[in-house]
Amino acid sequence: MLNPLFFFIPIHQYDNEMFFRDIEYVNDVFEYTKDKIRLCNIQGNLADMQMEMKPFGSYKHKRWAFQKESRFVLYALPCNPLLNSDNPNLSTIVINSLLQNKVLPFTHYDLRLKDDIIDNMTITLSPSVTDSQRIIVTALRDKYVPNAVIEESSLGSLVRLK
Repeated sequence: MLNPLFFFIPIHQYDNEMFFRDIEYVNDVFEYTKDKIRLCNIQGNLADMQMEMKPFGSYKHKRWAFQKESRFVLYALPCNPLLNSDNPNLSTIVINSLLQNKVLPFTHYDLRLKDDIIDNMTITLSPSVTDSQRIIVTALRDKYVPNAVIEESSLGSLVRLK
């Protein structure tokens, strides 16, 4: 909350699909997200924004359905409206960030999960996994999450290495 370079939009209930969700596999992701950010009441350089946040990060192309993926989703802004703004209107700050094409100051964010969640994970190997990579994954699983299950990719016989 105090970092001036980014801000995570608070989610008050973490037991809903805004934070944790199963991925829905569809033919065209764009069809499910294209109208989820709308500008309205446009007057000159000013406008209101309506945004449905849940669809973003909820869809993948159906070719990936074998992954049976779930995601933890955090919504981050590349600025902190609590610290960097004379106008702490969240909608205005989000619009300005989008229009200025601002980027976040990080490429990933490590989130600590409860051990009992991690213990029940399934690790799906790449369809082109090598024997040495399989050994590394198994060693990491044995050390950090011994109860996790390692599965081969269902695409293994379909992918050819060059």
